Amino acid sequence: MFKKIFTALMLLYFCQNNWGLAQPSLNGATGLLELPTADVVKKESFGIGLYSADDVKIRNMGYGLAEKLEVSFANEKQDIEQINKFNVKYVLLSETVLTPGLAVGINDLTGKSERSTFAVVSKGLPLGFRVHAGIGSGDFEKGFVALEKNITPLLGANVFPSTTLLVEYNDNNINYGMRMSIVPDLKLNLGRSDHKTFIGLTYAK
Repeated sequence: MFKKIFTALMLLYFCQNNWGLAQPSLNGATGLLELPTADVVKKESFGIGLYSADDVKIRNMGYGLAEKLEVSFANEKQDIEQINKFNVKYVLLSETVLTPGLAVGINDLTGKSERSTFAVVSKGLPLGFRVHAGIGSGDFEKGFVALEKNITPLLGANVFPSTTLLVEYNDNNINYGMRMSIVPDLKLNLGRSDHKTFIGLTYAK
């Protein structure tokens, strides 16, 4: 009986959990909305993002510099003011079916806005859920948690495009949004983050 239950859970895990990993966040590093995850861009691969958040325009790019090592860049422009952020993230433990992934990193390495270190764990769950939690300094000094839910039916993307709902909590702020596949590797991002409504396109290969 236990073997049958375990097999059924594993089938649900692999059939439903299609999160579209390694998509760039608003901050440039691989993540959800504002928060990082324990994922990185694959070696010699890249991810790019274009966002518009009210009066702020954001362009970012991440690159897999080495196995488990990602470097990323984000440019935020508001009127004539610009901020450039450089980030780095390294995966200490890769996520498996039974164990969470663990990554550490630094956002805004040069301190143009606020240098923030972090450690984050990520774990996929049955039925299309995935959780993230972390702690750090700067933007992450109070800790953070986030949840993803993939709502692609078992019938597949031909019925409904692969879509992931996102919600995150950090420093008394709740951000939420969705990430929908347009074509393979290209996603439409919509939501509200840091009290601003945003729309964007991300591509990760």
